[in-house]
Amino acid sequence: KFRKINLNMYRGLPSGNKILTRKWQEKERKIHMQKLREVKPTIDLKKPKNFKHLKSRAKKEQLLEDRYTEIERENRILLEKMTSIMQKPNKTSTSFSTDQFRMSSVPMK
Repeated sequence: KFRKINLNMYRGLPSGNKILTRKWQEKERKIHMQKLREVKPTIDLKKPKNFKHLKSRAKKEQLLEDRYTEIERENRILLEKMTSIMQKPNKTSTSFSTDQFRMSSVPMK
């Protein structure tokens, strides 16, 4: 196929017919401008894809779940201890009655 030469770049080339040379140059310029209008970008400017496995953060969720399980276990142990303390008879309260230390029975100065 015959390769066309841009005559604007090679101004020193002689031409046999100036009218046809100008017409060809104009045609080449129109083709060039049309190609520039239709050009597609080569860089992808779209938003990156969302990957579900990167958003879920399974390791962090597992660590939180383990932490909450440990806290619940410790709370249950504390509750059992408090329950056992409440169910045992209190030896100190049986020896002293709270009625003996009421404010109304203490003389005021």
